[in-house]
Formats: sequence, structure tokens, C-alpha cells
Amino acid sequence: MVSPRTRARRHGPDRSGAAPARCGGRPRAPRRSHLLPRRAAGRRGAARAGARLHRHRDRRSPRGARGLHLRGARALPLRRSRRASTRRLHAPAASPRRGDPMTLAGWYMAAWSDELGPRPLGRRLGGHPYVLFRDARDAATALSAICPHRGGDLASGELREGCVRCPYHGWELDGDGRCVRIPSQPAHAGIPPRARARKLTTVESDGAVWVWLAEGPPVGAPPPLRLPGTPRRRLRARPQRFDAGFVDVVEQAIDSSHHPFVHRGAMGARQPTEVPPIRVDVDEAASALEWEYERAPPGAPETPRHLLGALRDAALDLSPPTTWRYRCDLPGLLQLHIAYRSGGWELSALAFTPRDAGSTWVFAQSARTRAPHLLGDLHQRYFMLRVLDEDRRATRLLIGPRPAEGFPTAVSARADAATLAFRRLYARALQNGQGGSSPHA
Repeated sequence: MVSPRTRARRHGPDRSGAAPARCGGRPRAPRRSHLLPRRAAGRRGAARAGARLHRHRDRRSPRGARGLHLRGARALPLRRSRRASTRRLHAPAASPRRGDPMTLAGWYMAAWSDELGPRPLGRRLGGHPYVLFRDARDAATALSAICPHRGGDLASGELREGCVRCPYHGWELDGDGRCVRIPSQPAHAGIPPRARARKLTTVESDGAVWVWLAEGPPVGAPPPLRLPGTPRRRLRARPQRFDAGFVDVVEQAIDSSHHPFVHRGAMGARQPTEVPPIRVDVDEAASALEWEYERAPPGAPETPRHLLGALRDAALDLSPPTTWRYRCDLPGLLQLHIAYRSGGWELSALAFTPRDAGSTWVFAQSARTRAPHLLGDLHQRYFMLRVLDEDRRATRLLIGPRPAEGFPTAVSARADAATLAFRRLYARALQNGQGGSSPHA
């Protein structure tokens, strides 16, 4: 007679899952696997245990769950969590307005001059990463930040005697983009002629670094910053990133009918909502627009009725009315000159540069002759930064569709005269062949 233990060794365990009984004793309870939970009994429990084991295998082995099964358990497809699927359904969708293919060839501001210091400056311009630094001649230069060797980020490297050194293999490139040193080979060995990075044409003027963002040679010079009169006090803000297309951001700066609603914090909640009639003068030869109107000064919605407010406005020279004169030079420079009754003036300049298809750099500076003291400086800085922050938040509200080419179809009113003139001038520049693309597109 063959014992149950011998039968198990010859023919395998009983498919019922019960362990063989001892000779002359009670049947032994089935041995519990350490992989199975205590409640994993029957078909449903085995299925749950199999799914749990598959998840465990996926986390620990690159082979996933293939070839690993529990005997008696059926492998089931993993079910998505209801909570996770709900999160995906309610996640905010990407804005369809992101994307602005209409970029003119021209001069764009890339950085303030004082941003170029002892370390490389990385900045994305026109959809491509660049590195800005001063070369051996102390001239501002802008190179593609992609190292020609193995694609290291040059902006994450370091400067050495007017050259930028790649942090990956130590290749050094000069201000013209040529590789001048390869540490991994002897000095007498030749350097491959293609070991160079693309260089943008760069001009430094008025405390700013301008680059020509287009193929081919540059045309003309960067637009000048018109700063009349002396002495003046000047303040600059660090570059601001707006998550909106280039044309949308420029139009927002030109538009003045949004001031009473977007800039309640900076300009006050009692700004007049009606925009006076505007006559826009178009300079086709210079690709520029000019217009002006009278309104209350920024930061003073109306003459205050209390002594403290009157003293403040007297110290800051904020007595209405004031004359606001705008000038917009294509592709992206807007200057606002505010003339006060006392003879003082204030100039705000905004330079716009496409970062990529869905974001824009804004460079802001302000100069003035009114209130030439510390209180005036504090008010000027607070007002400039507050306006930029409010405008940046407002651009996130743009959800209208943006067509592949041209401006979106929209309903306009009399207060939109300046933005409509900008659209017409911009469209004519595109039709005349001034449309450009990134040199690295």
C-alpha cells in the first residue's frame, strides 16, 4: 500500500489544495503561503491576491508580471482607482489659447545689462534655450545653450576667461560660439570645425541686451528708449514671465479699458470706466503707433478728501489731470509718457519677447522727474510691480480659441481703437514678409 506522502512525491500535490494526511493520523491543514493574505480564500480571494502579487511584481522587477502566477489564482487586469479617474476628469484642461505662431522678425530684449554677471545666464527665447554672458572683450553675447558635443546645458556651466565651459565634458566655447578647448585631448590635437554653437546678433544699448530673433542679417537697430529731460530716477523690474502668447500680452499692455477692473489694487477702485476718444497716428515707415488722452494719474483715482491723502498726493505730485502719451514700436516695445501739471514727467517702458509659443518675457522699467526722493522711489516700485502682477494674473483668464494664423475673431468697441490699430499694423508687417522664425526652428 502506497502512503499519501509517497503518492504526493510521485504525482504532485492534490489539486483540491489539501495537504496529504499523515500515516495513522489526522489530515494536516493546508500550508499557508506568505504571499496570500489570511482572508484570500476561494475564487474571489485568490483573484485579489493574484492582482496584489502582480502589482508587487511590477514595482520590483523590470519584467513586470509576466511568468509569475499563483497556483489556483486567476490573473485579473488591474482596475483603475475611482478616485484617480475622478482626479483626471476634473483636472484643468490646457488652455486652447496657448500658441502664437505670428512672430515678426526684429529686435527683442533678451536681458538687462546688469544681469550678465560672473555666471552664465540661461534664458529661453523664441522657443530655444540660450546662454548669455560677456566674452573676453566684455561684450554681451548670446549662444545656443545646447553644447555641440553631447547636448549639455551651457547655461549650467561656468565662465572662464570670457568663455563658457560645458558642465558635462568641460568643452569651452568663446563669445563667437567656437570651441577653443577640449580637456579630454592634448592641446596639439585639432578641434573639429563643426564644434561650435549658433550665435545671435547682439546689441547692447540703454542698459539692455537686444538680440535679432530671425534668420538672416539684422535690419536697422533696436528701438531707442526715449527718456527726455534730466535729472531722472530710474527703476527696473526683473524679467517677468507671462503664460500667454506674445501678441496677447502686447495687446493687453496697449489696452486701457481693462484698468478699472484688473488694476483696482494698483490704481484704485474708483477709476472711471469710460475711455475718452482716442486718435491713433500710424507711422508706417517706422512701424510704430502713437496716441494720447487725459486721465487721472496712476495710483490716484481722485483727489483725496482727507488731509493724509492730500499730503501724500502733494509729496508724490499725483494731482489730476495728466496727459498719457503712448508709443508702440514693432515688434514689441511700448512706452508710456505721463506729463504732470507741475512740469514733471514719468516714463514707463515695456519690452516684450516671445519665450516660446505659449509664454512671453516682459521687461519693465520706469523713469521719472517727479517726486525725486525716497518716498517717490517706494511708490514707483510698488506701483510697477503691482501692475505687472495684476496683468500676469489677468492673462491666465484668456481662454478664447487662437487660430493657426491671423488674429482671433472678436467683437470690438470704440475703446479698442489702439489695439485694432496695432492688429492692422502687425498684420501688414506679416504680409510684407517681415514674419520671422527662430534661428533654431
